[in-house]
Amino acid sequence: MIDLQDAAALQALRREHGSWRAAEAATGIDRAKLSRAWRKLDLPPIGKDGLTADERGERLSTGIEFGSDEDGATATLTARGSVREVAVGDVEALLSERGLSIDEWSIVNLVVNEWDGPVVGGGTQKLRQLKAHLRPKRIIASALRPAALPALDDLPEARPFRPASGDLGILTGCWQYPYHDATFEGLFEQFLADVKPAWGIDHGDGMDFATISRHPDDPATDDPAQASIDGYGLALYRRRKAAPDTAWRILLGNHDVRMLTEQLARSERLAGVRPAVWPGEDPGEPLNSPRRALRTDELGVEVVMPPHGSAKYAAAEIHVSDRYIAVHGVKSDASSAARATVQKYGCSISMAHTHRQRLFSVRLQRGPLDAHDATGVEVGCGMEIGGRGSLYANRPDWANGAYTATLDEYGEPFFEPIRYRDGVLRWRGYEWRA
Repeated sequence: MIDLQDAAALQALRREHGSWRAAEAATGIDRAKLSRAWRKLDLPPIGKDGLTADERGERLSTGIEFGSDEDGATATLTARGSVREVAVGDVEALLSERGLSIDEWSIVNLVVNEWDGPVVGGGTQKLRQLKAHLRPKRIIASALRPAALPALDDLPEARPFRPASGDLGILTGCWQYPYHDATFEGLFEQFLADVKPAWGIDHGDGMDFATISRHPDDPATDDPAQASIDGYGLALYRRRKAAPDTAWRILLGNHDVRMLTEQLARSERLAGVRPAVWPGEDPGEPLNSPRRALRTDELGVEVVMPPHGSAKYAAAEIHVSDRYIAVHGVKSDASSAARATVQKYGCSISMAHTHRQRLFSVRLQRGPLDAHDATGVEVGCGMEIGGRGSLYANRPDWANGAYTATLDEYGEPFFEPIRYRDGVLRWRGYEWRA
């Protein structure tokens, strides 16, 4: 554990990881606490290049300017001079003059301006400005390294997942770590500590995996795969700490199974590889299993995997009762995803996937049998709406929130919304404020 009063240790941590967000993911220490310790010691800001402003000034070359934003997320390199002195292909040379390596910085875009400038004694000369916008390259850490969690020896033994009539359950999903809403997360954990649900279901997409998706890489959302694993693993740990008697089951969503689908797409002959098995041993999970990466057995959290270790997440279901099934969901229709899913399963359902928070009650016809009522809910999401992880959606109609569920004597669920808006979490007339 780092000593937050040790200036040299703090500076070394910042230089190593480049930002407090990355340092938090690596050490488990809250970035707000790290930032407060930094300010308390009155330490100068350090950018992504690992330099303070004074250090950067000492290395400044004539005619070349280099600047970094406060958190070191981006940098700009500018060179001015005659056309002969500033060649378009000189970006690598300019980086080298600043002591930077092309292997460590990506060129996001390049701007070249040319104009006629005066010459002493009369006449003009062609001048050029070359501006390179840079972003530090992040090493995509292996998704197979177990998440760096705190010691787990003080967690109580997990209770079995057996929802009974009258027991209160908590339903959540789509936190998309590391792009979660941190304020909502804190209030949600306080809710768990105060209300102490008997059981809980996370409907999936706890991990985002922005860099191993079918979408092109985006510098705005290029957190490495390991950040998703570490973020969600720590969240599951904190939930267990907040409400030790809550029995959790989690589903995998289409984002979570990218651990599997990425390997099937790029090194399919290694898909499903497991550690060596000695005689009489259980073969265990594949090396790239989400359950293995999240260390859920140690956490006392049950992961409901698709059958046969498949990557087809939609095949996984949690049978809460004979009248209620929880799924991640495959429909994302803006008006009828829950309704269509209820009609597909023929019973009450809870689902995530849409990032919306809605409830539908449907009366289902069953041929010559009596019709029966069923309810479907979309539980909402825990990700930061409008944050870096949601930039692919233009003005999304999403909602932060969750649901509670209580089963009646027949196993039919009664759903109640948990709403989060602007730093306030509300449920049954109670409020939790940031």
